[in-house]
Amino acid sequence: AKTFHGLGDYEAEERFRQISRTWEKHENKDSSKDHAELLAADRAFFDNPTAENRATYLQASESEYGQDSVDLGIVLHNIASHLGKQGDLDQAIQDYLRALHIFEETYGERHTETVQVYHNLASVYAQKKDFDEAIRYFNLALPVMR
Repeated sequence: AKTFHGLGDYEAEERFRQISRTWEKHENKDSSKDHAELLAADRAFFDNPTAENRATYLQASESEYGQDSVDLGIVLHNIASHLGKQGDLDQAIQDYLRALHIFEETYGERHTETVQVYHNLASVYAQKKDFDEAIRYFNLALPVMR
């Protein structure tokens, strides 16, 4: 219910349907092999975050969850966070932006997941000393965080 707080009836119903379709697709899929590959790719990336391991992890995640699913958004957010800590700020930004697109489309601009990505993007841009972008994303996050 919190996901749809502040939305009109029509918009809330459409978002609920979109989330439900994603969930049904995931639940109805016989994906034990895909899931095992996903877990292996997850471990490989977080143990050794190379570009090749990232690509393998994303491919397995997209196969398991779909191109625009919330689960993929969470994977992208986690990858971006890890890459940011490793100092790969440009790739972190790309992955955060893709996650942001998924969360904005699914949840809107005022949802916790979306706002967390705004905040993390602001932090990464600040690390890069791109203060205009950092301020822009902090300003998107701030009204919701108050």
